[in-house]
Amino acid sequence: MIAPTQVILDKTETHVIDGIEVEFYMAPDSEAPAEMHMFFPGLKPDEVAEALHLPAELEREWSCRGYYGALKHKAKAIYQRYLSWYDANPVHLDPLPGAASARKMIAYMGGAEAILAKAREDYARGEFRWSPLGPAR
Repeated sequence: MIAPTQVILDKTETHVIDGIEVEFYMAPDSEAPAEMHMFFPGLKPDEVAEALHLPAELEREWSCRGYYGALKHKAKAIYQRYLSWYDANPVHLDPLPGAASARKMIAYMGGAEAILAKAREDYARGEFRWSPLGPAR
C-alpha cells in the first residue's frame, strides 16, 4: 500500500508499490483533491484482485471487514466501473455463450471423464478454487 504520508501532487502520477506500477488520477468532481482513482496498467481485474491485500493493521479493523463481499470482489467491481469490462483481448469482445463454450472446452480437454478425473485429483490436493467438485461418490 502507499504510505499515508506520501503526497500526490499532480493530476496524474505513477508510483511503484510492492513492485507493481500504479497510476493515480485526480477524481473528477471529487469532494476533496486527495480523492484519486488508481489503476494497475498491464494487469487484468482478476490479477489486480489477487495482488491486492490490506495491511495487517487494517485487516483487524471491524469497518474494513468483507461484509458484502471480499476485497477481491470490490477490487474487480471498481476496476469494471472505471476501466470497463474489456481486458484488451479481442476474443472477449464476442465470446461464445456459456453452454456452447462449455461443450467446446470439454471436447478440447479430452471429454467429461478426463476432466472429472483431474478435478478429483485437484480436490484431493486441496485446490478448491480450481476444482468445483466434492469427493467422488
